[in-house]
Amino acid sequence: MSRQTIDRSDESTREKTERVVNGRVQRVLDGIRTLGNCATSQYSMTDADKENVTNAIDKALKDLRSVYAGLASRSGGFTL
Repeated sequence: MSRQTIDRSDESTREKTERVVNGRVQRVLDGIRTLGNCATSQYSMTDADKENVTNAIDKALKDLRSVYAGLASRSGGFTL
């Protein structure tokens, strides 16, 4: 199956920004919702695990705010 190329030559910078940001934010929100599935009884997460997950998300959001404010660069990943 071949990928179809979409002609975006008439797309403004603002339109491109909206398209890219909307897609990325939606993927983040979907990921957070999916991560919530780990709170079910099918998984064995301790309270400390849950705290680590929420702290990592809080830190990533804080880092994002700093990047947007021009105060910092991106940081590393996460391991449970």
